[in-house]
Amino acid sequence: MFSFSQDSTSTRSKIFHSFGLAVFSEFAGSPVKVETAWDPNYPVYDPITGGYTTGGYVTQSAQIVGTSIVSGLYRLRVNLVEPNDNFAFAVSATPDLCFSGNIRGRGIGYFNLPILAELQFGAGATYESPANSGGMIGLGFEINKLDLIKSSTDNPTLGPLKAKDFWVGAVFSAGIRYMNKAYKLREINFKFGIGANGDSGSPRPVYIPGMTFRLSWMTFLNY
Repeated sequence: MFSFSQDSTSTRSKIFHSFGLAVFSEFAGSPVKVETAWDPNYPVYDPITGGYTTGGYVTQSAQIVGTSIVSGLYRLRVNLVEPNDNFAFAVSATPDLCFSGNIRGRGIGYFNLPILAELQFGAGATYESPANSGGMIGLGFEINKLDLIKSSTDNPTLGPLKAKDFWVGAVFSAGIRYMNKAYKLREINFKFGIGANGDSGSPRPVYIPGMTFRLSWMTFLNY
């Protein structure tokens, strides 16, 4: 294991870099957008005449739902407090660029940025840890942009309804770390995020929040 001396390079020895990959294992759904507008061509049944008239309020809903093909992510972590060699409190940021497809057939690309406060333990908690396994748990918030190339839901009369393609939500992450046969530190990481509720509308309420999920495999550098 390669480690830095905390006596001579105390700042550097608390900074960790890792890269990750997620293949068909990342999902994101935006909060539902609801809009009600007057459609002059909307057919309305007239019970008096038994015929139809035109003109009525129409409710549209739009949501972007994307699933990954491949995602590349980089994590920058800084240990704030190290009570011992196998324990640390840290903060991290993990920008994630995902080549994803919209399940409904429009738009591609997804960007995700979780910012976490973390509890680190065992291998990888500090550069001085003698352990061969360890892990982390973290809580924070995340920024989401889906799709990177725009997506919309079209109504022939009312025109495009732009979905909520940007949102911020709470996020939870947990990881298990281990040394592989080449004595390289690896991590299997799970992330789940949930945003604010979507819009409400008629004829029935719509409260679907934004959600994200990712299962990734991380590789630590200089450890």
